[in-house]
Amino acid sequence: MYMLKHVIMVVVMAGVINYIPSLFKSKLPPIVEGFFQPEFIQVAETFRSNLESGKENGGAFSVYYKGKVLVDMWAGYADIEAARRWRNNTISLIFSSTKGLAAIVVALMGGLIILDEPLYTRELVTDPKKVENVLARQETKWPAGTSLGYHGITYGLYVDRLVSKADPKQRSMEQIFREEIAEPFGIDIYMNAPRGEFYRIAREHFAPTWKMLLMCFQSPKYFKVIGNYLLFPSSLFGRSIRALKEFTEINSMNNPEIREITVSAYSATGTARGLAKLYGILANGGTYQGKQLLSKEVIEKLSTTVIEGFDVVTQVDGVKYGQGVHMKLNPWGQTVYGHTGHGGQVAMADPSNDLGIAYITNFISIYGMGDDPRYLDLEKAAYEGLRKYQARREKS
Repeated sequence: MYMLKHVIMVVVMAGVINYIPSLFKSKLPPIVEGFFQPEFIQVAETFRSNLESGKENGGAFSVYYKGKVLVDMWAGYADIEAARRWRNNTISLIFSSTKGLAAIVVALMGGLIILDEPLYTRELVTDPKKVENVLARQETKWPAGTSLGYHGITYGLYVDRLVSKADPKQRSMEQIFREEIAEPFGIDIYMNAPRGEFYRIAREHFAPTWKMLLMCFQSPKYFKVIGNYLLFPSSLFGRSIRALKEFTEINSMNNPEIREITVSAYSATGTARGLAKLYGILANGGTYQGKQLLSKEVIEKLSTTVIEGFDVVTQVDGVKYGQGVHMKLNPWGQTVYGHTGHGGQVAMADPSNDLGIAYITNFISIYGMGDDPRYLDLEKAAYEGLRKYQARREKS
């Protein structure tokens, strides 16, 4: 109890100290732009409300329905220090939502381990053989099939090497995604952050430690997740996130040299429009404008639950995964699949409603399980809009 009181006092004091300077800063105007069908006006109003209240500072939200874009909006700032607005072509880091894209690549090709020896990100390029050797000699932390544990970083290390080896042309994950998915289907997403695209990349803004702890009071389940990372670096979660040396310094995510390297656990960069379009294709049977991305049979396998329960790494109960994708429920209680990401990112396919939906932000919160209040506000408004949109179509 004494420790908890001490933590609360420190958080409150830090909050006050950091809040005072903000009183003397001029606020930037709240800007919300984009397109939406009339039934989705509540989405626009919610986006603006979140921006005006300070709940949101920068992000994008998109909804595709039966191959048609119903909502494509962006708000706030791609770089708040430079007063650089979020534009219609702004792309942003999507963190673990990358894993869902990697799963789609694996499915397209026909298609759990914590590292004891940390790697340097640059070694993925300069010495891939060393990386393979380190990965190959890892032992499981529990007998296979007896427990469930989230692979924050190592998922990407394994899948990137395996995909490249399985490809007849020995292409990289980034190249396969670009040539087989992004370019043919007009999807504005990269598995890394190409140097030539940095002019339109949103700068990541990370909350200070005191603010992260304050957020945990609003969502207690994150105390274990954030606490293990900050206070217990030798825990399974702490070690899994630190599998790459550079990831221990979170601001390295704004370093072009680091961002250019593909690690399919967290490195993808793109638009909400691109994510919603991609998952919308899957939600509608895998075909778009006469071109097939995945067959219905493959999509069925991809989206079938293979494991669920208590995650011994994150210490979160009730998690559910398909073949590399995360499962959750939409506001109507129906299962959707895709992948969420650190800081509030969400990208999902809703096959029950022929929907692709995505939210991305560069103002990073503690949330990473599709439960960021900013997203939930927009998701609720979107499904209300969908109900009205479907009703209008039935009458016409």
